[in-house]
Parts: sequence; C-alpha cells; structure tokens
Amino acid sequence: DGRIAFVPERALLRAEPDAPEKLAVVLAPGAGTKAATAELEGLGASVTTSTGVAGGGKALVDALRGLLLTIAVVDGLVCLYMLTQALALTAGERRSAIAVLRACGAGARSIRVLLTGAALAVLVPAAVVAVLLERLVLGPAVSRLAQGYATLSLAADGVEIAILLLGLVLIGALAVWWVVRRIGAGPIAGGLG
Repeated sequence: DGRIAFVPERALLRAEPDAPEKLAVVLAPGAGTKAATAELEGLGASVTTSTGVAGGGKALVDALRGLLLTIAVVDGLVCLYMLTQALALTAGERRSAIAVLRACGAGARSIRVLLTGAALAVLVPAAVVAVLLERLVLGPAVSRLAQGYATLSLAADGVEIAILLLGLVLIGALAVWWVVRRIGAGPIAGGLG
C-alpha cells in the first residue's frame, strides 16, 4: 500500500526467523545508479536492481511490442493508401502524356518506370528524414526518459533501418502496381482528349 513500517530487529526475527537480509536503497535525485552500485559492491553487498511494479517486465514488454507492431502495420497501410492516391493524382495530371506513350506502343513496364520515379521522389526523402529524426531526436529523447528504469539502446541499428527501407520499397511497388493496373484498364483514347 506504499506504507513503510519501522520494526525493531528482534520483533521481526521473532515473528519471521528466516527473514531474508535485504536492504533497499533509494537514491537521491540526481544520484547515479552506477556509482551507488560500485560503492555498495565495494562494501561487500550483493546488488540487484529493483524491477519495480511491473516485476520482470516481460508481460509489459510483450504487450508494448504487440501494440507497436500493430501501430506499424496500420501506419504502413496508411502510407500505402496515401502513396497510391498521390500516384493516381500524378497519373491523372499526366494523363495525356501517358496516353501518348501508350499510343506509341509503351507498355505497362514503361508506365511503371515513370510512376516509380514519382514514388521515389516521395519515398527517398521520407526514408532519410525518418532515419535522421529517429537517430538525432526521438531515440535520444526516449533513452533519457527510460534512463532510470531500464538500460535500452533505442537507436535503430542496421537491421531495423533495412526493414524500414524494405517496407518502403514494398509500399512503393504495391502503389505503382495498383496505379499502373488501373491505367492499363482504361482506353488509350480517353487520355488523348
């Protein structure tokens, strides 16, 4: 209940003869856990870090992992929708140029190349901004917040950045495929008028 009781040693040992010998240390604001641990170990104490209210934290971490994965999937779907709409708008604005290309014999592959360039113009800057924002702002800020609770490396490593880039490539490929499919289904003459 968050209450502290001061019990004389003899009364405690009489009630609980096998009581473990543990000492809880609460650090003053601004005190470093590493320095306190080193001093206690220097005195011969065995030091373990408190796990706090969440216990070992596995259940909490698993729940957060699931939540963040769900958010990532939803974000990916929203990005796919937005990129598809942007490419459809670009194709609509370039309708006559695409119709001329198709009338001259350009196939779906040529239209894919054209729209891939438009998709890359959006995805490459987005990837650069995302990685820099995570490395320079978000990662360090969250690391500072979690400093007293856990030792976590919150900077994205090479594998995580590769997963991000692969996801963006997949989103771009799906968006281009969808828009090219819609363009190919329409008549060429409709875009020439």
